[in-house]
Amino acid sequence: INTQQPVFKHDPKMSAAAMVSSESTTMTPYQRCDFAAQETLIEIIPKFTMPRVELISATYGPFSPNYPVMVPLWLALYMSSTCSCKVKPPKELTVEFITRILELENQDTAAFQPLPYHFFEISRQLLFHCGEDIPDKEEVHKLVVELAECRDTKTMNNMDFLNQGEFPPQALY
Repeated sequence: INTQQPVFKHDPKMSAAAMVSSESTTMTPYQRCDFAAQETLIEIIPKFTMPRVELISATYGPFSPNYPVMVPLWLALYMSSTCSCKVKPPKELTVEFITRILELENQDTAAFQPLPYHFFEISRQLLFHCGEDIPDKEEVHKLVVELAECRDTKTMNNMDFLNQGEFPPQALY
């Protein structure tokens, strides 16, 4: 009898839905966020024609070549993997947007700048699976990593304030 707790097998090349094996029933909070991010609507440019598709959660389409349509990230990733569409990256995944956020993050050492919901999860998945559709992919990737590192540093610095019993009031807002 196996008394060990199920182990979550993580492979960065796999989508969150595919990561849960039949043996595993436990997801970490990070994996749940990654999975939930796949419901975010993303704009695609289909390369095929198809009428509306009715799913349990919503209806998507109709799909026509060169006519943009919004679909959930999981569907965009699948269609991109089959070369059925071109993913139009969100405006948040541009060098200009991330550079601006990074500048603001560096100016204020106590507080975080607002980012779109699931920003890091969506950017990771789009950069990995649809990198050819993202202009300046390498620069965007570098900036996303730099933003994550900036936030990690800021978090650790604020944790030091907690350990010392001092926490800057502006960090609460």
